Amino acid sequence: MIDKEKCEAFLLRRSDQWLKEKNGLEGAIDGKGDGPLKGGYLLHDALLRATFDVPPDDTQRRRASLCLDGTPIVYSHKLKPQADQLRLKADELPFRMLVEPGGLGITVAEQIDRSLRTVDALLYELGWESTVEDLNAVVRRVFPRRASELSHWLGGIWLGLDFTPQGRELRIYLNMRYGCELARWQRLADVLSWFSDPSLTPPLAGSLKSLIEHVSPYAIPVGLGLVVSQRLRNFRLYTGIQEPSLSTIMQAWPNQPKDATRTFGHFCNAFTRACGPFARQSVTFGFDFALNQEGFLHPGISRTKLDVSCQVISHGTASVLLPVLRDLFDTWHMDSGSLDTFIEDLWICFGGSSLEHVSLGFGDQLEHATIYTKPHGFDQI
Repeated sequence: MIDKEKCEAFLLRRSDQWLKEKNGLEGAIDGKGDGPLKGGYLLHDALLRATFDVPPDDTQRRRASLCLDGTPIVYSHKLKPQADQLRLKADELPFRMLVEPGGLGITVAEQIDRSLRTVDALLYELGWESTVEDLNAVVRRVFPRRASELSHWLGGIWLGLDFTPQGRELRIYLNMRYGCELARWQRLADVLSWFSDPSLTPPLAGSLKSLIEHVSPYAIPVGLGLVVSQRLRNFRLYTGIQEPSLSTIMQAWPNQPKDATRTFGHFCNAFTRACGPFARQSVTFGFDFALNQEGFLHPGISRTKLDVSCQVISHGTASVLLPVLRDLFDTWHMDSGSLDTFIEDLWICFGGSSLEHVSLGFGDQLEHATIYTKPHGFDQI
């Protein structure tokens, strides 16, 4: 059974290299540490409490959205080209976790409320309360005002963290899988316009219009991600590709970086050989928009991320996929050895794990690949 103790043991194992840092892990957990390290463990503890400290209830009042079997936690491991990886010290490799707070014994409206109360408490505890007004503005533009409108939703909010001793980030993911296509794009436009600077050239509205015209024939908005670290730093617009294939993905991809067709073509061919064709909306584009120091959005896309779901393929097929991915990572000169250590740590702490998603991040070229896994041990619903 997954519980807080096993999750804390996994953090301890993954952050063993941080024990050499001033104050160490125990100092941070006991409240004696300081700086980003303490803030990172504070985030970790708060997300675990929001996820696992829930009253027992045998009545399921909403569907699981993070993992199909109801597992409320996912860990991820990011790989970069070895030239970049070698520049990182061991204690700079991030710890990454994603949770679906609240359990399934509450409604979607209650799950959203619980998640937002967790975020609110964290922002004040970390001294990031200046972000509250902006986050409230986003929430008001994404979610309907009446709780009754949420009754048939699949999911509400996921929360995540990414931290090292050098820094920590709180990540907030808002579900947008409701309403018609036009209404979804309008809600995204309403959010982004709140952070637009009319003095910027080219204006944000023009960039967003161009993005919608390019992407909307192939994909529909499904979510909005926010990155907070002292201030709101980044938005990510998630769009699910209706009928994903190498052809439709490349046609929907605006401002493709160099070698995108060749790099993603290698991935696409390897994936479909191992798992068969992509399922409907199993591939998601994530378009990143960064905010400047004044809190205004830069008009251009700063990075594009492609997420591929492995949730609908069989466990046996997923186990075949991992060696295929290792071969790809080696081809791209990424450190697949660190991935083996990550998988081994999950086995030691949880008795195993299952592949949930694979993502590729592109700036001017392929910048990283990320593996998302759910730990074993959750009582399936």
